[in-house]
Amino acid sequence: MSKTKKFWNWARDADEGSRVLYLDGTIAEESWFDDDISPAMFKSELFAADGDVTIWLNSPGGDCVAASQIYSMLMDYKGSVTFKIDGIAASAASVIAMAGTSVLMAPTALMMIHNPLTIAIGDSEEMKKAVEMLGEVKESIINAYEIKTGQSLRRRSAKFPSPRRTPPLSGRLKTPPTPRATRHSPRRLSTLSS
Repeated sequence: MSKTKKFWNWARDADEGSRVLYLDGTIAEESWFDDDISPAMFKSELFAADGDVTIWLNSPGGDCVAASQIYSMLMDYKGSVTFKIDGIAASAASVIAMAGTSVLMAPTALMMIHNPLTIAIGDSEEMKKAVEMLGEVKESIINAYEIKTGQSLRRRSAKFPSPRRTPPLSGRLKTPPTPRATRHSPRRLSTLSS
C-alpha cells in the first residue's frame, strides 16, 4: 500500500492549547480529482477535534479541486478558523484562505489571484470544452472571493492577470488596532476584511 502524500501537518499550540494546521507547499501534488483517500483523510483530521484552528499558510497554490474541497470543509467547520499568511498564498491557496473567519497577512506576505490555468490536448472541440471548463472554474473561485469580501468582483475579474502577483484583493487590507506577535513571527499581520 502506497503512503499518501500530505501537504498539511497538524500541531497543537502549547501555550494556548489550540489546534494549528500548517499548509506548506503545493496543494495536492497529486490530484484529488480521482482520489478518495486524501480528501477523506484531511476531513477526518480536521473534524477529529473541536475548537478553534489557526492555519499557517505558505503555498504557491496547486490543484483547484483540492482547494475547493478544503475550502468547503473549512467553511463547514464549527470552530473559528484563523489564517496567518507569512509567505505567499497564491492561486488555489488564496481560495482556501477565503474560508477563514479571519485572514491575517504579514506586511511582506503575498497573495496572488489570477485566471485559472489548464493544459489541454485535442482538436478544436476539445479546446472549446477546455475554455468552457476554465470559465466555470473562474466563476467558482470568484464566489469564494465575493463571499469573503462582500463585494462583487465580476467586473474586476475581467482584469485578473494570468498569472501575476497582485495586492490582496485590490488592497482590501486593514491593520488591526492591536497586532500581536506570534510564536513564529514577531512581524505585524494585517487583517483581510470581510
